[in-house]
Parts: sequence; C-alpha cells; structure tokens
Amino acid sequence: MDAIRGRHIKIILYLLGQRYPVSASKISHEIDVNINTLRKDIPHLEKIFKENGLSLVAKPKVGLKIDGPDENKEDLKQKLTLLRNKSLDRKEKIWYIALIFLMREKIPTIEELSDLFGISRPTMVEYIKEIKGWLLKRRIKIIGKPGSGYHIEGSEGDIRDAIIESIKNFFGTDYGTVSLEFAQGKLVQNINGVIDSKNLDVVKSFLDKVQAGIKREIIDEDLFDIAIAVAVSIRRIRKGHTIRFEIKKINETLLNPISKVIKNNISEIEDNFKVKFADDEIAYLALKFIGAKVQNIGEMETPAVSLKFKKIAGEIVQLTDELLNIPLNKQDELIFMLAHHLERMIEKVKMGIKIENPTSESLKKEYPAAYAVAGRAKKLIEEELHIKIPEEEVGYIAMYIAASIEKIKQPTKRKVIVICPMGVVTSKLLCYKLTNEIPEIEIVKVGSVKDLQDSNLTQKIDLIISTVPLSGLKIPFVTVSPLLRQEDKKLIKEALKLGKGENAGISNNQALLNNMLIFPQVGVSSSKEVIELLGNALINNGFAKEGFIKEVLRREKRYPTGMSTEIPIAIPHTGPEFTIKRGIAIATLKFPVKFREMSDPNKLLDVKIVLIPVLTGKEEDGREFYEILEKLKDRKLAEEILELNSQEKIQRILIK
Repeated sequence: MDAIRGRHIKIILYLLGQRYPVSASKISHEIDVNINTLRKDIPHLEKIFKENGLSLVAKPKVGLKIDGPDENKEDLKQKLTLLRNKSLDRKEKIWYIALIFLMREKIPTIEELSDLFGISRPTMVEYIKEIKGWLLKRRIKIIGKPGSGYHIEGSEGDIRDAIIESIKNFFGTDYGTVSLEFAQGKLVQNINGVIDSKNLDVVKSFLDKVQAGIKREIIDEDLFDIAIAVAVSIRRIRKGHTIRFEIKKINETLLNPISKVIKNNISEIEDNFKVKFADDEIAYLALKFIGAKVQNIGEMETPAVSLKFKKIAGEIVQLTDELLNIPLNKQDELIFMLAHHLERMIEKVKMGIKIENPTSESLKKEYPAAYAVAGRAKKLIEEELHIKIPEEEVGYIAMYIAASIEKIKQPTKRKVIVICPMGVVTSKLLCYKLTNEIPEIEIVKVGSVKDLQDSNLTQKIDLIISTVPLSGLKIPFVTVSPLLRQEDKKLIKEALKLGKGENAGISNNQALLNNMLIFPQVGVSSSKEVIELLGNALINNGFAKEGFIKEVLRREKRYPTGMSTEIPIAIPHTGPEFTIKRGIAIATLKFPVKFREMSDPNKLLDVKIVLIPVLTGKEEDGREFYEILEKLKDRKLAEEILELNSQEKIQRILIK
C-alpha cells in the first residue's frame, strides 16, 4: 500500500465505519473530499480492497459499501491506523498514546508502541514519561512492571475526564471546528475507537432531546465534550468500568431537573448500545450538562431565577456604581443574565464541578475596571452565601459587568417627531434625508399637527422637526424646509444640544477635562495629599461643594479605587450630591503613592495617575468617564502622559 494517500485512508476508514451503502455525495460532504476526486479514486480503492481480501460494491442510486470477512476489515483498519499514526506530529502522537493508556484493557509494550508510531524506543520512553507526569496531576498513575507491561490506577471519574481532555488536546486548535461540525451533524474523526462515526447520530439525537427538555442551548464545544463523555461512558460500561459517587452526591444530583430529563431520554442510548445507565451514570452525565456553558436561555427559564440571586445581581450593579461611578441599569436584560449565571455557578460549586475560564487573563488586561469590580463582587457573594468561589469565576462576572458598561457606551439616539403635512412622498423624502444625514436621531413618528395633542406620544420626545410653523409647545421644535437644506441640519443639531448648559458645542470629553483641573508631574507623598490637591481644585473652581474632600476620603476607606492596570491608576470619588457641574481632576505623579486595590482592599498598589470625577449620576456622564478610563489602561498612552508637563497636551491626548 505504498501509493496510498491521506485522503485514501480517510475514505476507507469512513467506509469501514458504515453498516449500509453510502452515496458518493454523502461521503464527499462528510469527509470534505471533492466528489470528482472521489470518483477518480474508486479504481485505486478497489485495488487496495482486493489486496486485503475485500471488495468495494458500488450500486447505482444506492451507494458504496465494503464487502468481505469482518477479520479482513479489522486487519485493514489496523494497517491504515498504523499508517495514519506514523504521519502524526509530536503533539498528536503524545495525546494518542495517552488515550491508548487510558482506553485499552491491555496496554502495548514500549516496543509495540514504538513500532505503531514509527519512532525510536528512547523517544517513546520520553513520551511516556511526559504522559505519566500529566496523568499524575490528574490523580492517575501509570504502573509499569518488567515483563508484564503497564496498567493504570485511578478513580473512574478521573479516568473518563482524562480521556475527554486527551481528545481535546489531540485536536488542539481544531477542536472548535470539530465541535461545530458535530453540532451540524457532520462526520467526526474516529479517535482510538472513542468516537464511532456510525453511532454519532444516536448520541446527537440524545443530546438534542436533553437540550430541548432543559430549555438550554449549549455552546458547540461543551456539547461536543458531553458527546465524548457519553461515548466514553458507553465504552467503559461495556468493559465493566462504572462510575461510583457518594450516596449524598447522587441524591443531590438526581434532584436536579436535568437528571430527570436525562433519565427520560437515556433509553435511546441504552437500546442502541445494549448498555444500562445506573443512577451513578445518570448523575455523571447530569453534572456534565450542569457544568456546560449555555448559548441561549429558553423562555421557560425566565421565572426560574430566584429573588436571592436577582438581589445579589442588583448589589453587584450598585457596587459597580460605587467603585467606578458608572450607573448601570438594574432592569437591564444583562442583569437578569448575571443573576441566572450566578445561580448556576453556585449550583456547580456546591456539586464540586470544576470551573475553568481560559479568557481570565486577557479579560483582566482588556477590562481592568470591570475585573476589579468582579473581584469585589466575588467577596460579596462569598460573604452573603458563605461559600468559597473559585478565582476563575471572577472573569465570568467581569464579562457581565463589561457587557453592561459596553451597552451604556452605545450612543443614545435623540427621539424626534416629524410633522410634514405635504404628502406621503415629501414626508418619505424628508425622513430618509434626516436619518441618512443626522444618524444621531431616531424618528418616532411621522404625523400631523393633531398628533402633537397626544401627551403619551410627546412626553419622551427630544425635538419636533416640522415643515410648518408651530406655536404653544413645551417641547423644543424647529421649522425646516422639506428638502432639508444645510442650514436646517445645523439648526436641528444645535437644538438637540439644548439643556447641556455652558458646554454646548464642546466635545464631551473636552467638557469633562478642564485645563484648570489637570496637574502634571506633581510631587506628593500620600494618597490623602493627592486627593486633597485635586479636591481643592474642584471646589475652588466651582465643580464641587464644600465637604467634598472629607466625603471622598471617607468613601475611599470603604470602597478603595486603586486599579491594577499596567500602570496603576486610582479614581477616588463620591456621589453626585456633591457635584455643582461635571468635570474630572487629574494628576500625574513624579513618584507613585500607595492606594488600596479595588478588587482586594488588603493589597496596596503603587499608583502613578489619579483621577477624581465629579459627575451628575446620569448614564452619559458615566459613559464619558469610562471612555477616559479605557484609554488609560493602554500602557503606551499612560507612559506618554506621565512624561508630559503640559496641561494642554494631556487634555489633547485624552480627548483625541
């Protein structure tokens, strides 16, 4: 079989896994081989089958099927597997060998493994040593005795979890693609007999029914994890290896509604594979479903979030406001989702399910403010529920906080009514021009003057744009040409800035960053000293009321604001009750001063940039302040500011 190619191995192994004839189009689709190439390969495949005592039967309108003795099929399968194994890279070989140790009843000798993978004995010894170390961290031992080979020792749960992890590592960066293909019902590569392509439809059907029953759509990778767990369980049960849990844990898990749904659907698996799933096995699969991340929450789950977790989610929202001076909407959908997440997270922790978060470090770097709040939120949850929360959970809480902040950063469109009693086409033309040329507006209604008598319609309107003169209205209005001239657009934009006070016409961040409030390269010896410096500037320039400094210092003791960005910053502040007009005082320090860390008040940070915001409590203020914080997380920009001795240049960089 010297002339055999990789795609030939792929095609033959696929056909060896099929019970019934398969059409060429289905083979082409499932193993991603061009159908014309497949047809050209058939004579060569027929020759390979003939050499191995088999034949390829091709029936028009039916498909292709391999005929011949089962032992010949098995021999060919082993030969092709050997050829494929020798083409694996180092990483793939190591994880495949790990699977052999974990899955096979009789583990091959070093010599047999060396021959199987086409590598030298010393290299195989090195691979096995690496695998031993990896398994030992998972409480599994490889025991080797001269003359009798190897065997493994470990709990059944640890062994199954190690099998799943080995398969994930074998696929590596392709795991996401393979998971997506599985979710779409496509063929998945058979790894050491764990994933049998001919049985995937049954496993997929079972998983789909469970998802429908629990009203949850699980993300592709976690769904594939569970599919492997089902396949591994089937194989292990057949070999007499069963899961065992403590009675208390089984009873707790079986009380979960997910266990009931699994029990109601497991017969499909039992009947097809001739196995029996005892309560321990049901509990094992239930824990996998409970631990999986959810893509969509079903409508039936909406009322299921308890008041306790809604309250905790609300407290985290309040904490965000206290620590960052950014008011989030407590009624936001994201807050409900956070409450739902917290409830499921506590359920996982109580059941001993391991929580993993590979994105934690990147989240900490990308959203330092949200991550700092999440650190405090973790402590809040632990104190309220008297339970230890894993550090990995901080990243997930930070995601919800970051998503809520990103949502309020979206520009708020001004709501307008258009009055154009000049015919449908004229109204349409005006509306299209308005939305195209002034994207900041949202047209709530196009109507007549009579519509303005509807108080329910007008009470939330920012501006009325009319092509006819109006009078006697409390709502701001402008009269424009139906053709929307340049001066009309200017008039509308000016009118929409009404109510912004003395800063109308100035960019938002520029209005917040007044030169009188910027102090470059100051020399202070403590956090108290820098707070007093900036606080006095805010009071003396008419931004904050008397008593402001005392309140900021008091609040800093309860809610420390040091943030562990690449160059640490601090944002001491108080509530809007001390605000006269909005602004931000900022100091860059010659020498760092100590501030307690926001996420962990027991830690001290060497802070080099300090900002004290005085805001009104409005959402737009929080959004604009957060935009400045976002800029300061960038090390390059922060270093540039620290080098400057000019108020104007610092202001220019932060409003750019």
